Amino acid sequence: MRTLLLLRHGKSDWDHDLPDHQRPLSKRGRKAANAMGKYLATAGPTPHRVLCSDALRTRETWEILADAGWGAQAPPCEMLPELYLASAEDLLRRIRQVEAEAKTLLVIAHEPGCSGLVHLLTGARLRYPTAALARIDAPHESWRALAENEGELRLLLPPKQLPSK
Repeated sequence: MRTLLLLRHGKSDWDHDLPDHQRPLSKRGRKAANAMGKYLATAGPTPHRVLCSDALRTRETWEILADAGWGAQAPPCEMLPELYLASAEDLLRRIRQVEAEAKTLLVIAHEPGCSGLVHLLTGARLRYPTAALARIDAPHESWRALAENEGELRLLLPPKQLPSK
C-alpha cells in the first residue's frame, strides 16, 4: 500500500510586486501551514519523504508545517524546480521515481496540478483550496506502479476545517 499526501501551498502574499516564483506566504497562509503541520503530526501517517516545489511559497509552507508538526524529526525534503507549476502528469512522473522504501509520501505543489493529480489518480473532480491536504491510498508495492484511476481519495481537508489554535 502507498499513501500519497498532497498539499497545496498556503495562501500567497500579493501585496508585493514580485515574480510569481518569489511570492511569499501571506499571514493567512502561514497560519494555515502551522495548523496543517499540527494536524499531520497528530493524525498521521508521517511521511517517509517529502517532495516540494522550489517556489518561495511552497518552501515556506514546508518549513512552517515541518516545524509545527515534527520539529527536528521532520522527514527529509527535496526541493525540486520541476514541481513549480507542474501538471498532474509531471507530478505523477516524478512521484513514480520515489524509492519503494518511502511508503508514505508528502508532495507540496500548486494548482492546477494538485486537483489534476487527484482527478488522474482517483477520478474525483474537486475544488482544491490553498493549504488543503488530500490523502490518496493506492494498492501498490512501489511508487513506480502508481497508475491512473487506481487510487482511493480518503481525505480532502481544507485548513478552514482545522481547529484554529
